[in-house]
Amino acid sequence: MMNKAYIIKFCEEFDYPEEAVKTLCDAADFVENEPTLCKMFEDFLDDYNTDKAPDPTAHFTEMTAYARSLTAFPYESVDLLFYVLHAEHLEEVYEKAGLSRDLWHNAMNDLYYKMVECHDCKGIWGTFVGHWFPEFFSLKRVALGRLQYQPNYLTEDIKTQDGKYELKKGQIFIDTHIPSSGKLDIGDVKASLKMATEYFGDKFEGDHVWFGCESWLLFDKHREWLPATSGIVQFMDLFSLGIVFEVNPSNDLWRIFNTFETSSADRHKLPEDTLLRRKYKDFLTAGGKQGSAFGIIKMMK
Repeated sequence: MMNKAYIIKFCEEFDYPEEAVKTLCDAADFVENEPTLCKMFEDFLDDYNTDKAPDPTAHFTEMTAYARSLTAFPYESVDLLFYVLHAEHLEEVYEKAGLSRDLWHNAMNDLYYKMVECHDCKGIWGTFVGHWFPEFFSLKRVALGRLQYQPNYLTEDIKTQDGKYELKKGQIFIDTHIPSSGKLDIGDVKASLKMATEYFGDKFEGDHVWFGCESWLLFDKHREWLPATSGIVQFMDLFSLGIVFEVNPSNDLWRIFNTFETSSADRHKLPEDTLLRRKYKDFLTAGGKQGSAFGIIKMMK
């Protein structure tokens, strides 16, 4: 049976809108009335709660594939429900690992951020990026203040464009992610990087920690559109760029415009209510192509 009491408790702690709470409870009812899907939830939750499957990636992949085949209810809401129900045991996992409840709370905030993105883009309280969450549930990714981090390794040699750094393939770095949690305040970013430097310091020899980030936020064209005081430009200023991609195959325009209707035929419909949106719309209409970049930061311990 779906634990509706926990669903409601979780939603209350993270201030989910009433409509979102109702959607998740409706999703729980839907799952209970679909025998195969309900059995998946029960088995997969049991595996996670008993630490038989501490990484829920495979379980989520199987579950969401089946949920997508059932058109009577949005799979996005079922996907979000899957992780909300897993969050209860994750709290115990954090405690056993000696990690604070605040860190668990910070990690679970990401469910809220992605839920809002889904509602903005699709009008559905759920998530369309459920593949993103398992690394929080397996403790591979941690949320520290404004940013999120996980250890990673370079897959190729990197030489930054400013000539400051040369890193070799296989070098460990802390992969940095920027959740859509509001304003990108540079003070909050620096405080987060400081926390992460301390948190991951023992993974690096010497007196520094390497951070890397691939994001549309680092696209160098932004300097042509935005003032030096903007949060995006100040964020860019922290990095030495290693690789610039003129076109990001993952298509991050939805992050800017909160819509997937970004084809050439739909460009005239894009909102213009912020400076970034106006400038990006002008750039795209003139034939510009979306881009992103990979940047490096060297933080002293």
